[in-house]
Amino acid sequence: MKRFRFNLERVLTLRKYIEKNREIKLGTIISKCNVIQNRIKLLEQNRISHFRNFKLQNGGIDYLQTLERYFNKLEADRLEFSSELASLNEEKERAQKEYLEASRRRKTIEKVKEKKEQNYYREQLIEESKELDDIGTQFAVRNQLRQI
Repeated sequence: MKRFRFNLERVLTLRKYIEKNREIKLGTIISKCNVIQNRIKLLEQNRISHFRNFKLQNGGIDYLQTLERYFNKLEADRLEFSSELASLNEEKERAQKEYLEASRRRKTIEKVKEKKEQNYYREQLIEESKELDDIGTQFAVRNQLRQI
């Protein structure tokens, strides 16, 4: 039995490659989002811990002003990270759409391949069955001719 050969195998390989690249791109963006989310959480934790550890009698007005500037800096950093996270989330949505589209295109070609492969092997079985029938018929005819 001949081996099945798919005419669009190179197209399928290319689609798999594109899908893999889109998946890697999506994973990179997701990891960047996670890093920024962790930074935002860390800023919040720093703000809360410094607020809890604040004692007015330790430093006076200078300490209070420094603490206020530090809190303002933390808030500015948090806002910067939040805006960066928002833009990364938009980019992530676009990357997800691209990945899903690439995946859909690959699956379409794979389904065509599977159907053609099934048809090919089904036809091969029919041909093999016909050949076996012919061999059986020839064998039966030879046996009848020998008996005569």
